Amino acid sequence: MKQFNCRKQNKSRQGAALIFILLLMAVFVIIAAFAINAAHVQLVRTELKIATDSVARATGRQFITTGDKAFATDFAINNAGRNKVSGRPYRVDGSDVVFGEAIRSGLDNRYDFSSGGDTQNAVLITGRIGSGSAFGDLSYLFPIIPGIQKIAATDESISTQVELDIALVVDRSGSMAYGDTETAEYPPVPSSAPADWFFGDPCPPDARWLDLVDATEIFLNVLKQTPQDEMVGLATYADTASMDEDLNDEYTKILIGLDQTTQIFGGGGTNINDGIGRGIDILEHSSESRAFAAKVVIVLTDGVSTVGGSPRNAARAAADSGISVFTVTFSNEADQKLMRQVAEIGKGKHFHASTADDLKTVFAEIGRQLPTLLTQ
Repeated sequence: MKQFNCRKQNKSRQGAALIFILLLMAVFVIIAAFAINAAHVQLVRTELKIATDSVARATGRQFITTGDKAFATDFAINNAGRNKVSGRPYRVDGSDVVFGEAIRSGLDNRYDFSSGGDTQNAVLITGRIGSGSAFGDLSYLFPIIPGIQKIAATDESISTQVELDIALVVDRSGSMAYGDTETAEYPPVPSSAPADWFFGDPCPPDARWLDLVDATEIFLNVLKQTPQDEMVGLATYADTASMDEDLNDEYTKILIGLDQTTQIFGGGGTNINDGIGRGIDILEHSSESRAFAAKVVIVLTDGVSTVGGSPRNAARAAADSGISVFTVTFSNEADQKLMRQVAEIGKGKHFHASTADDLKTVFAEIGRQLPTLLTQ
């Protein structure tokens, strides 16, 4: 009798164990299905984000270039399918494309978008997956919960046309009369200067100043090719600083302003602080200054600050006014450490050029990247 009961108990235990294993396997399958669904949803959201960003950038560029909202909307609708979400062509419709204003109140703030407005400089794309969207429905890979079989997802992306008001602040101190790799120390006069040359005469050949003029022309040519509308003003500095050209979009005026220094190169000390201050004045007080535009000072020096207060003070004043300060040091005699600090305080970026060719490259890079540098 006992032997019979033992067999019966063993069979009961085996049956219970089998049921437990089957239940455990079912739980594992459900957990695995949830995990796969969660991973799939995350992938879909990531692809939706990438597609929405891509369409926003492309549509924003069309809007900036043409100024035609209807054309830009049609472009978004017709070209969205170049992107894929879960293996299907991405879709938007006209209601997913909204034009408006994007304005940043300060350097530490994001751009705030509002639809409509008098000065429309941005486009908002809304990417949607689900019932009623242009893309349509998308099912879970493993529908588990009854009544919840479709994925619903939404993403928004804004492409902003960053209009720029730029104050170009450049060094016309005595050292700028010397060559890019030449030690700027008087006496002697610059090696390329005539024997009877002195400050107040036209700038000698091979001078850093002439390298700057060439690089500035490259910078302005790059600006002409961008979809943004940049206004540029000019300030120069030596012992003191001057506002040479007000903000304008006729870039030849900037070159004419530089040529005045070329023809009468007075030299003097290096008052970077005053130079940045004049750049701030151009951006804040110009009749052409635009409230919605990002304000930027680009300051170049080839030496060290020898006159006036610390340029760190001017950089703080710029930052307090919502103006970014980008710094460029030219030649290895320049105080790179100080100008990096100035750029950091001014929430900008520092660039260095050792030679004339380097300077051209730096100015071209700034011209191309400035909107991205401001919004990143």
